[in-house]
This record gives sequence, structure tokens and C-alpha cells, in this order.
Amino acid sequence: MSQEYSVILLFILSKEAFVVETKRIKPTDKNLRLFGVRLLMRWLIVAAKKKTTLTYGEVKDRLERECHFTSMGASGARRIGPVVAESMQTEIHKHEGSAPLLNTLVVTKNDRLPGKGECIREIFYDHFPDEVWLKSEGALKRHPEKWRKVVWRATQEVYNYQHWETLYEKIYGEKLQHQ
Repeated sequence: MSQEYSVILLFILSKEAFVVETKRIKPTDKNLRLFGVRLLMRWLIVAAKKKTTLTYGEVKDRLERECHFTSMGASGARRIGPVVAESMQTEIHKHEGSAPLLNTLVVTKNDRLPGKGECIREIFYDHFPDEVWLKSEGALKRHPEKWRKVVWRATQEVYNYQHWETLYEKIYGEKLQHQ
């Protein structure tokens, strides 16, 4: 069995479970996608219902804790957006192309906005083609007030969307387990 994956072997005897072996998962991009996307979607659906957000650091910490990833280090939070959140949004749009941008709820600690990378700019431009200023590279840094307004617009769409649980079930074939 690969050492990259968390392995928990349980023997159930007389209604008792015993953990035999646990291994930590290496936080490779592949593993972050494999283990992190579904969890992130769950967490963000809960955040949407509460009309709140999660920071990149909070997501990183929860992935390390709940997925048993080895430490991603101080820079690990920077990988959450382009690896986990973008993969999640791509998966959502495969099943429901017009769904709001749930990844909008993953924000930086300092300005409470999503990152300003080119991937997020492209995702926002695809979703909001009327915002033509998003078309040019570097637009998010050149137009911070416009960026704040379009993020607010996207966030409101996410908060008002009533079908997150149905969409989760459509994507994963199971009901959303509330935590």
C-alpha cells in the first residue's frame, strides 16, 4: 500500500474499534486534489449557509488536521487556491455550468478577498463576461475597487444559491454530511 495515503485499519470486535496503523499523507498536488476537493466543498457549503468565509490558512490547517497531511509549511496556504479551490470549482462547473463561484469564499486573511492570481481572474471572467476589464492580465491588481465589487457580487450569488446540497449529491453521489 502506498505510503502517500492515510491508512487506518480497524478491527471491530465486540462493538469496539482499534486503530492499528495510521500514516500521514504527503501534500502533493495530486493528493490535495484527491483528498481536499470534496472536503473543501463541504466546508464552503457550510460557510455559504452561515454567510461567512474561510481563509487560505484555515483551509490549509484543516486539511493537515482532518486529512492527516504532513505539514505544508508556512507557504502551503498559497497552494490552496490554484490546487484545491480551482479544482473544486472546475468539478462544480462540470456538473452545473451556471453554478455560482463557491471558491469565492476562500479568502486571504488580510483583505478578505480571494487571491489575485491569473487563474482566479480567468474563472471570474468566464462567470462574469460583462466585466470586460477582467479580460486583461494583471487586472485584479490594477483595479482593486472593481475587484472588490465583483467579489461582493460573486459572494452574494454563493450565499443566495439554494442548491448546494443537491449539487454536492449530484457530484459525489452521496448526501452532504453536516459537521
